[in-house]
Amino acid sequence: MVIETRNLYHVYPGNVQALQDVNIKINVGEFTAIVGQNGSGKTTLALHLNGLLKPTKGDVFIKGKNTRNSDVEELSKVVGYVYQNPNHQLFNLTVKQELAFSLKRLLSKEETEKRLKETVELFGIQDILDSNPFSLSLPVKKIVAMAAIHAMRPEIFVLDEPTTGQDFVGMKLIEKAILNVSREGKTIIVITHDMGFVARHAKRVIVMAEGKVIGDDEPKKIFDLSNNGAKRVIREARINPPHTSLLSYALRFDYNLQNFPTDIITPTQFADVVSSNKLRGW
Repeated sequence: MVIETRNLYHVYPGNVQALQDVNIKINVGEFTAIVGQNGSGKTTLALHLNGLLKPTKGDVFIKGKNTRNSDVEELSKVVGYVYQNPNHQLFNLTVKQELAFSLKRLLSKEETEKRLKETVELFGIQDILDSNPFSLSLPVKKIVAMAAIHAMRPEIFVLDEPTTGQDFVGMKLIEKAILNVSREGKTIIVITHDMGFVARHAKRVIVMAEGKVIGDDEPKKIFDLSNNGAKRVIREARINPPHTSLLSYALRFDYNLQNFPTDIITPTQFADVVSSNKLRGW
């Protein structure tokens, strides 16, 4: 495993209990979504993964090393954190300078250029290298922020609300960038309210409420509304399941299609099921 939290608590000033006894393990290459309503502890948990926050009680281990004994600079070489608002992360005058900023301190000129070329090709940003990052659209800014982190080659990517506030085109651009990183075998952790994104891409969902982990399973089980345990988790976390989950449940129980599966969570899965059962009178 690359990440482990043990009995993790975090209390903010004013005795605000943000995390309570959080115990999770995340393995190499997993694509994990952390979901829950605002204030559930998602971002607080994520900020412990690169040392921006330290535990009030308990421990966080990154590749076996306790974050209490590591500083943010050291952890950032392993855990790349992409903020929800890219304006909090970007600060150089051009995209190329943004990508090269940290590399220049670590690599030779030749190695920096090679790393830049690889990163630019992966994210498809060849045409904006001389652009001011702050002149770009929000989705492209987010991609540049991801590319700047990727240039450092961390093994773990933590993405805070990557698709929030995006139109369809922007969302697809960001999804493509995330999937390209995932295909490299990186460990991906996404904090999100976008359950459609979770259903399409996550292999595991950690559900949080009031600072606690109340659910941890694969998406089709978390969103299976025929399961009372899943219903309870969704209700307590105050999250909205994917529209396809709601439709599948309605067809099964409201329209009495007794054989219709209720663990269908994406439109593609739904279309496949309907197509395969055309001759059964559905």
